[in-house]
Amino acid sequence: MGTSEAGFVILGNISIGSDHRPLYHTNGIFKELPPALQESAFIDRIHGLLEGWFMPRVTKHTPSRRLGFKGDFFSEILHELRTDLRYSDYVSHSMHLPQCEDMRDNKAIARIAEGYLKLLFPDLEVADEEFVDYCVNPAVRMRQQVRDELAKLDPEYQWVTIKSERPDEFQELHSDGKPVEATEAPEIDPLSPERAPLETTIDIAEGQKGVSYLKLFGPYLRGANTVKLVDPYIRYDYQIHNLVNFCECLVGAEGTTRLELITSAGSREAEVELSAKLDEVRSSLEQDRIEMSYDFDPSLHDRWIESDTEWRIGLGRGLDMFQKPEGRFSLGFVDQTKRACKATTISYHHIAK
Repeated sequence: MGTSEAGFVILGNISIGSDHRPLYHTNGIFKELPPALQESAFIDRIHGLLEGWFMPRVTKHTPSRRLGFKGDFFSEILHELRTDLRYSDYVSHSMHLPQCEDMRDNKAIARIAEGYLKLLFPDLEVADEEFVDYCVNPAVRMRQQVRDELAKLDPEYQWVTIKSERPDEFQELHSDGKPVEATEAPEIDPLSPERAPLETTIDIAEGQKGVSYLKLFGPYLRGANTVKLVDPYIRYDYQIHNLVNFCECLVGAEGTTRLELITSAGSREAEVELSAKLDEVRSSLEQDRIEMSYDFDPSLHDRWIESDTEWRIGLGRGLDMFQKPEGRFSLGFVDQTKRACKATTISYHHIAK
């Protein structure tokens, strides 16, 4: 049991598909939360969802060149407005939701609408139509997103469509029926001639066994001549061993396979030390017709694999997806399938060259 006074729950690094939408858009994006937080009673208490994937990336042109309030001063203004009851009174008397039966939905929309009112109309000089268009409807959208996710996550929550007295395009186009769930990710099976690569997402549970790089990546890298691995955490000895295990998936392609590794070392001194180890790996791979090159990028964060077989594989944790073996003589020290995994997600996307 714990408590929090946070105003925001920020879920970062959501797996995004080629359409720039979350991979779990059909089955529920809250599947990206840690298992302990995938509780519908907790999620129901989140008032609204703001879709970050629709927001533009921050660039050097993002900061305003005009005058504005300093952040701490603006925060102090908002803090003072929290105790001003005029805004909540205005919302309670002016907001009408003819299609919203759930009290928690009503409360969430009222809270969000009150926030928009303070931001956009702090003087309360607002017409009825403006209040609905700029405060209520955006609040309905934010709460509707949460209700949709709850219906995908827990059968207890029925699929509902919330509408204001002046429904906007989002409300009019919202489906009256729950979307058909996407086909669940296939189980990880040993490689076989019948297995073909396909676009999918695989969730690996905490402690799961039976997983190996060959099973995960083999079908997608089979026959690859060029492979790019981006993983900022190829630093410690066990992570370098992971790299060597990964290279075993490349052996067998016709001709020479080129492996480009982009990683990070943390400092210039660490780069020198790591370079010596990677040079040793590169030398050992040559006898198996694998030409490895490497480079360091201190700004790395994402982890992925891309090959000239036209597949891109998103790696939630990078190659570091296995728990530490109990000892050198325990099962799993050599055979990856005997080792317990860390919870992670692997996504596969076909890319056109």
